[in-house]
Amino acid sequence: PNLGSKRRKPSDPASTSLSPHLKMSCPLIPCMVCIDTSDRGIVQTFGKFSHVADPGLSCILYPMQSCATVSVKVLQLDVKTETKTKDNVTVRVTSAIQYCVDPTQVDLFYFKLGSPARQIEAHVDDTVRSQLPSLTLDEAYESKEKMALEIKGALATSMMPYGLLIIKALVTDMQPDRTVLAAMNEINASRL
Repeated sequence: PNLGSKRRKPSDPASTSLSPHLKMSCPLIPCMVCIDTSDRGIVQTFGKFSHVADPGLSCILYPMQSCATVSVKVLQLDVKTETKTKDNVTVRVTSAIQYCVDPTQVDLFYFKLGSPARQIEAHVDDTVRSQLPSLTLDEAYESKEKMALEIKGALATSMMPYGLLIIKALVTDMQPDRTVLAAMNEINASRL
């Protein structure tokens, strides 16, 4: 029975209690984000850094917030550097760099460093090329451990502001040019 009240049409803007501005807004949706043990989450609110999410379950308000993960696992990068020794021998040095993101400085790594591998390679090349030209080939072979310590020290100092920890630097291989290697083998064979 109609008691004399006017029924409003659903298309009438006054039929709802929300203002027209709120109708157009996007609803905030609480989302749960799971961060693995070997990762940390970078939470941003409207594109601005908010906080680092630790491993486990975290809540973000989508679409206002977003979360990107950064691995804190130890990684290895093999760097090959060619240079000449003091006795004018071209040598290819292979260095193994073991590094990881500092879990307390994940935000520095995420926002300040674009290409960690290329930055590390450049510093390794620079260190090797500053060391080997002052050594003969024999001295270079003898000083592999010293060179590895120099590489680690230079990398640790230069990568610390970017949130990277250098775990270990190893000089894994040192190969002279093939012609020099063949000549050395010939000399050693003639000594016998």
